[in-house]
Amino acid sequence: MGENAFNEETMDEASATQRPVVVSILAVVMALNGILTLINGLSFQAGPLVIAMGAIAILLSLGLWQLWSWAWIGTIVLQFIAVGFALYDWITGVGIDFLAIAIGIFVVLYLLRSEVRAAFFK
Repeated sequence: MGENAFNEETMDEASATQRPVVVSILAVVMALNGILTLINGLSFQAGPLVIAMGAIAILLSLGLWQLWSWAWIGTIVLQFIAVGFALYDWITGVGIDFLAIAIGIFVVLYLLRSEVRAAFFK
């Protein structure tokens, strides 16, 4: 029998560096959100904060796609900020965005899972 191009050791290494499916979905959704936020910020002159948030979301989505550790940290920070803004809106009477809060909590809890964290910090 001939040697296989992939032995057991290389297959273990390949699976250890594979991007989790949910991280791929999160990266794509964040990129789309960032693009739409950027367009919104530029089209309606929403201000530099909105434009910056769009650019940050796009940058973080690229980092998530590449499994860069700074993107893992940045995404968690961004989700805390998003949940904070949603809670601030609720406290000030603007309304409550349950979806933003739920998504933010889900993303943080998912990224904190040991196997997901390990993909970013190999």
